[in-house]
Amino acid sequence: MSVPSSGGFKTTVQIYRDSLRLIKHIAGESPKAHNIRNVVRQEFRRNSNVTDPQKIEDLKFNAVRGLSNYLVYQAAMKDEQIQRKIKEWENENSSMTTPPQ
Repeated sequence: MSVPSSGGFKTTVQIYRDSLRLIKHIAGESPKAHNIRNVVRQEFRRNSNVTDPQKIEDLKFNAVRGLSNYLVYQAAMKDEQIQRKIKEWENENSSMTTPPQ
């Protein structure tokens, strides 16, 4: 399963660079951007010795999926109706995240 791009298939380096550019574009230089950038760098470094072509394709696919999910999340945060539903859900489920006293 190769990761297509407009001009063929994306290399691992292209996906890495796209990831960093997207983080800068979406989150700027915020603390969240620094944290996300560190996670991306760590994941790419952690998997830099992978040689199995199928595993590399799977990792590339996961990276692209993660970027896509982040874009969808950011777009959703600008939608008032979605924000309202998220707040409703959080209020209904707040007891699930509160540790027992």
